[in-house]
Amino acid sequence: MRTIAILNFKGGVGKTVSTATLAYLLAKQGKRILLIDADSQGNLSMSFGIDAEEGADTLALLTEGAGYYPEFVTPTSFEGIDLIPSDINLLTADRLMVQSGVGRMRQAIADLRDAIAGDADQGGAYDLILIDCPPALSAACTAALAAADDVIIPIRLDYFSTGGMANLVEQLRYMRSMNPRLSVMGVLVTQFTHMPDEKAALEGLRSDALPVFDTVIRFSKAVPSATFQKVPLPVSRPYCAASRDYGALVKEIMGRC
Repeated sequence: MRTIAILNFKGGVGKTVSTATLAYLLAKQGKRILLIDADSQGNLSMSFGIDAEEGADTLALLTEGAGYYPEFVTPTSFEGIDLIPSDINLLTADRLMVQSGVGRMRQAIADLRDAIAGDADQGGAYDLILIDCPPALSAACTAALAAADDVIIPIRLDYFSTGGMANLVEQLRYMRSMNPRLSVMGVLVTQFTHMPDEKAALEGLRSDALPVFDTVIRFSKAVPSATFQKVPLPVSRPYCAASRDYGALVKEIMGRC
């Protein structure tokens, strides 16, 4: 079972849409997916129409420990996809981290992996854990990176997003001191419009040290509609350009797992 964190410290780059879409498409291929909403905005939870409840959310996982993890998990309406939701209360984790230190929290998701694998009732049934990270190195984000095998970095090809990559790389280097197996699976270009500046930026990315997915996700006006419908993009608009691109991305990811 692999754990993949979807991460960028810049908002608006498609982290949540990518997480929800990948989960849906992987589940359609027979994979069992556990989603963890590690963002206090709770957008991933909203994407599946699920409200976080006290004691059954990511905050409870981080503060109570992984031993009770089935209580934190909410089935979605899609076969093969379960979710540990979050909401604004997850900000409490940052205050608790300051008071008690990061050690316990960064271990929580790592323990979750072991609990799932060893739980006979669950049958070690999840093939992948996908974590939607917040745009900051919060307590929940730290816990996610301390437990993850891989990181996918969605990015828009604008100056602000590409300019922030150096800081992100530095933070990942720091997190590897806690989790040596952590690696970047790939940088994922999203909302691509084929403008000349974007093409030049893409060439620059591919000449850097970080791996970049061959697949790019084209800009699609269908994305906002899917968020209003509270369903993954391929459910709302299965034939739009972005949905087709995410289908190609899943093949690429499966080739790397």
